[in-house]
Amino acid sequence: MTNNNSILSDRQNQIGAWISRVADQPACLWWAAKQSGLHPGIQQQIKHRFRHREIIRSDIHQAWQYLFESWDRKVNHFNNEIFDLKCETKKYGWNGSVARKYIAMTRPWLKVELSYDYKPKPPNGNDSQYIKNLLHLDVEYQPPHEFNIPDEWLAFIVSEFRQNLEVAHYLETEIGGDGLSIGFSSPMISEESPEISDNQRTRGLSGYVIKFSELFERLVEFDISIARQEFSAWLVDDEHIFARLRIWAGGKKDVVSAQAFSDIVLGLSDDAFWDRYHQRDLLLALKKRWNELDTKTQKKIEKRLLEGREKWRNGEELQKQWNACDSLNRITWLAKQGCDFTFDLQAEANRLRKIAPDWKPDNAEKAASSNEIRSGTVIPNPEYSCLLNIPLNAILSTAQKISEDNEDFLTEKDPFSGLSKECPVRALSALTLAAKHNEFPQRAWNSFLFFENRQNDKPKLSALIAERLCRIPDNAIMDFIHPASLWIQQTSTQLATQSPETFDKLILKLINVINLHPLSNNRGGARAGKDTDWTHESINSPAGKIAQAIFKEPRIKTKANSDGLPDEWRNLAYKLLNMNNDSYRYVLVIFCRNINWFYAVDPDWTEQNLLSVLDGNDKDNIDAFWSGFFMHSRIENQALFFRLKPHLLCLAKQQTTALNKYNHIQAGILLAGWEIKNNATGERWITNIEMRKQILDGGDVLGSRILWQIKDWSD
Repeated sequence: MTNNNSILSDRQNQIGAWISRVADQPACLWWAAKQSGLHPGIQQQIKHRFRHREIIRSDIHQAWQYLFESWDRKVNHFNNEIFDLKCETKKYGWNGSVARKYIAMTRPWLKVELSYDYKPKPPNGNDSQYIKNLLHLDVEYQPPHEFNIPDEWLAFIVSEFRQNLEVAHYLETEIGGDGLSIGFSSPMISEESPEISDNQRTRGLSGYVIKFSELFERLVEFDISIARQEFSAWLVDDEHIFARLRIWAGGKKDVVSAQAFSDIVLGLSDDAFWDRYHQRDLLLALKKRWNELDTKTQKKIEKRLLEGREKWRNGEELQKQWNACDSLNRITWLAKQGCDFTFDLQAEANRLRKIAPDWKPDNAEKAASSNEIRSGTVIPNPEYSCLLNIPLNAILSTAQKISEDNEDFLTEKDPFSGLSKECPVRALSALTLAAKHNEFPQRAWNSFLFFENRQNDKPKLSALIAERLCRIPDNAIMDFIHPASLWIQQTSTQLATQSPETFDKLILKLINVINLHPLSNNRGGARAGKDTDWTHESINSPAGKIAQAIFKEPRIKTKANSDGLPDEWRNLAYKLLNMNNDSYRYVLVIFCRNINWFYAVDPDWTEQNLLSVLDGNDKDNIDAFWSGFFMHSRIENQALFFRLKPHLLCLAKQQTTALNKYNHIQAGILLAGWEIKNNATGERWITNIEMRKQILDGGDVLGSRILWQIKDWSD
């Protein structure tokens, strides 16, 4: 054991010596940042170099210090100290040691990781330009766990907690300050809304500050004089954490006098006064304390409200409009809350509205709303009565205006969708009238063709819709090719039965649109080097939907037999198989899913148009073939099996990520072939030698799957 420890120690020393020699290189720093931490002995060697050897670049030295600080804290962060402290307080109660441990454990700390978008680069003599982007720094906040803090320890805990907030302020400022704005979005006074998650108010900087405010409120109830002393110690020159806390505390008459509240509001910097995250707490505090303020103070605050924030260097006209909107929102809201101004409200509002003509009084209703992230389920509202008694030429513009003016983000107003479902002829007439003026609104067509709106249409209406689609220019129908192809897929049986010529005409038109605009069909345009899921892309692509549509029409059920495919249907199939690039592969997936049927009806056609793909060299075409084939998962014809057999056997050596998910199907087909015997010769379709080779060549993926299924069968 001693020898092993000695060898390990020597190895660590060698590694440490090497790292310390190259610690001033960005590449070494990048390597270290990828680790969860370096051995303490190696860290000491690097620190020793910093202290006793040549001076290295200050930015690299600072980056190492960040790493050491993060590693030290992480060691203490993931232990059982919090759990142990809770057990200790339950058994022995609170004392000075417990209180100090609680504060130490809840102190913010720097978390260091590799930058999300950083990639290692060779030295280029200008490393200082990207060292600051090498590490991603963030301030971590230990959620203050629910400890039952006794009243007699409140003053100490609140005072120490406030110092932790100062640490948070300095850390956030040191790494750039974004966390003081974006990361501190929750107001001190919560807005009761089911759309706002409580999670935002319990995590990060927001949760940390709100926990402090809860402790401070307890201190106010326990000892108001100590609470006032604590308030007087809060930072005055901070525009974020303590600015919001001071605004919030200013609404408490027993803590802050009217004069002190005046000093708080008038002492706010321009940025803090107009900060959108401070706005809710500021307006609520002004509402509470306005009538206590003297006239002189009220006029000073009114001046700030009416003048807006200070001028920016650029975009002066736009800034004037924004300032006017902010001023209108605040003075209108305060006036409705009972705040009496010394100025003429109507006159000032009219002046500001000339600057911001798009401002609406309803905007002021949400002036004191929280700026926290809202979430929830979007509820569609297809109410369409407003479209019934207006001219046809006004339907689309009216519906669009109602949809765009929707202020409730959890309610989606789409009156044209309701009209399309309940009054489809009127909706189609509006679209037809717009088409005469070369207008083809994408959203309206999407709503009209939506499958829930069209599932109960009569055959005559379906035929009429198809004829209207055939008349639309190709470049216009491209904008809603996805809903159009989904509609033809869903209505294909009815339309092909009642109006086969119209069905064929629309299929050919959509094929032409896709060929002219191939990007409209490509669902995999953002593959970013990933393996293609041909099955998923195919069934969701316009080309794939059209291919599925022609399999639903009745002609192939009534006319297809052993004599071959019907000519009119074969023509559509040829058009689909002559599409370009990925569109062709999407069709190939759908056709190969039905390859047993094709081979039974027309083996020669199947050989020429589908099976011949396997003899080519295009990897994507071959992957698309197998993706479609494995969707059906069996071979029903002995001749087809032996046609596919050599290619199936080769797949074991050519496993690709795109086909790995079909290993269980491939294994099942091979085992089925191993079990079945040739009618003429009595030999197995897959011989014992061939099966053994499949197990060996299939490796951990296919081979293990075959063995697992054999075991399952034997059991």
